[in-house]
Amino acid sequence: MRFKIERLKFLREILVGVYCLKGNSLIFIILPMFFLFVCFLSCNSSKNIIQNKYYNPDSTIVVDGVLDDWEMPLERPVTFTDIQYKTANDASNLYICVRIPDKEIQRRIMGLGMSVFIDTLAKRRDKVGVGYPLALTQNQIEKISFEAQKDGIGLDDRALDKAYAKISQEFELIGFIEEDIDEKIRVSNLASKDLKTAIGFDHVSAMICEFKIPLNMLFNHIINYSEILSIGIRVNPPEANADNDSGLFDDVGNNPITGSNQQSNPMMGGIGGQQPGYKQPSRSSNGNITGVWMKVQLNK
Repeated sequence: MRFKIERLKFLREILVGVYCLKGNSLIFIILPMFFLFVCFLSCNSSKNIIQNKYYNPDSTIVVDGVLDDWEMPLERPVTFTDIQYKTANDASNLYICVRIPDKEIQRRIMGLGMSVFIDTLAKRRDKVGVGYPLALTQNQIEKISFEAQKDGIGLDDRALDKAYAKISQEFELIGFIEEDIDEKIRVSNLASKDLKTAIGFDHVSAMICEFKIPLNMLFNHIINYSEILSIGIRVNPPEANADNDSGLFDDVGNNPITGSNQQSNPMMGGIGGQQPGYKQPSRSSNGNITGVWMKVQLNK
């Protein structure tokens, strides 16, 4: 923001200089400088837009929670290095990939869910998007924890990842109903023909989330494949009422907001429900999670 203000001040000074020096020979020096500066502003604003890779129908991305189809390297935000992402498109669909290597963030996503928003006006509006993966219920947490349990050892991380990917078969459509933009529709991957989601874990246990979103669900006009979109990735905030959370949090204080009937998280094994190496998330540690936004341009 400060950099933008300084650039505007510099531009104003140039314009004032051109006006005051009109008729003076120095105008021949300042005018070229002005046009160079305008070119600089244009280039600087466009370099932050990521150009999608276009995939032909015979080589398009398979949404299966595996990175094999994606061109490397993935993008990494400047101010938030714990996730990576990539976008692409073919003639009919927008594809989004999110990679999360941080285990603590993964556990937050398991308990809170994650949402990906798409703003076709490129203004960072979080009105239309897909909620995936969804927050686990207490019963789901207990189920995958039981499947990942090893006698005398505790939870097996790889088994837990596998069980979590297997159980994450539903997503939510956010804001796709014009009559009620706050309406969320829960859909099964098995029942959805066109919009697809998938989750997996790579060889270093980084979480991979993939999305396939039909372009005709985002645009109501003929697509010319030069459209610029804003895409936001955000871990969902905790419920206002702690009773509505699934029990992934450990609040030992007497805070009336967080001190409701929270249960210990079975995914955090060991003494006191805490698995060695993992810090059990608290509601307060999730309250300030900010989204990551990017601008992308369709391609063909």
